[in-house]
Amino acid sequence: LISNNFSIDGIDINKQWAELNNSNDLTNFIFGTKAQTLKKLSKFLKKSKIQNQYCFTVKNWSDNPEKVIKNIKESFKVEQLVIRSSSNSEDTFESANAGKYKSVLNVKAHLDIEIKNAIQEVIDSYEKNNDKYQNQVLVQPMVLDTKISGVVFTHTLSRGSPYYVINYDDETGSTDSITSG
Repeated sequence: LISNNFSIDGIDINKQWAELNNSNDLTNFIFGTKAQTLKKLSKFLKKSKIQNQYCFTVKNWSDNPEKVIKNIKESFKVEQLVIRSSSNSEDTFESANAGKYKSVLNVKAHLDIEIKNAIQEVIDSYEKNNDKYQNQVLVQPMVLDTKISGVVFTHTLSRGSPYYVINYDDETGSTDSITSG
């Protein structure tokens, strides 16, 4: 570039860069895991709300499960939690894996054993061949008295056509009738 007289300036990008050497790198940079995406989206919502969250890696859990449980209990003063998957391979440009991994609903927030078992159930649902220790687990307050829940796609699942598809449940009060895969 210099030998062709291009002007080059340094810019401090403060960790906002992506190495693009495999097909999922761009997806992970733009969206990230479920937890990272929800955190990014929460800043832009005007008429919706994303519940507060606590997120940790499988490695964090493996290294110190007691500390993770303590942090969860300090983060939420609620009766029930949802322990959700937040895998690196959940959604990519090549595949939609929504509902592939486990989420555990209605976990009693005051019972360490319930929290521990739910977390282990989510972790055990991750594929053994991907980088399991970098996968995350997402904890949020359980949404109660739900009026409507669902999912929005930006492409049709059957053909990948560029249409918005909205699937929702406004009858059962369930938070997972549509989103469980």
